[in-house]
Amino acid sequence: MPAQLGALYILANRQGELTFRRGAWIAACIVQGALFGVAHAYQNLLGIAITGTLGVLMGPIVLASGRNLWLVIIGHGLFDASRFVCFISKARRLADLCGARGSGVKNAPSNCY
Repeated sequence: MPAQLGALYILANRQGELTFRRGAWIAACIVQGALFGVAHAYQNLLGIAITGTLGVLMGPIVLASGRNLWLVIIGHGLFDASRFVCFISKARRLADLCGARGSGVKNAPSNCY
């Protein structure tokens, strides 16, 4: 009986520690993701939501990699580069449409200057 109580005591404490630690990690990922999103407030509310979500998702990557930041630094850079390419591509398409607007091209945006 004392051996069973001892084993139960150890397992209960182990589970309590794991639950607390896991809960603390989850809370830390959410808090740091929210701060990461707020740091991108210049992007508007959608930018805050997107970067905050990415921050929350990158938190477990940092934890799983032994707190190595290089994976998320590279991921952040690749994400920024992809968004830049999308922005340039969209700007070029808009410029092409606006340049062709005077030549009678249909469906040219009405906000071309």
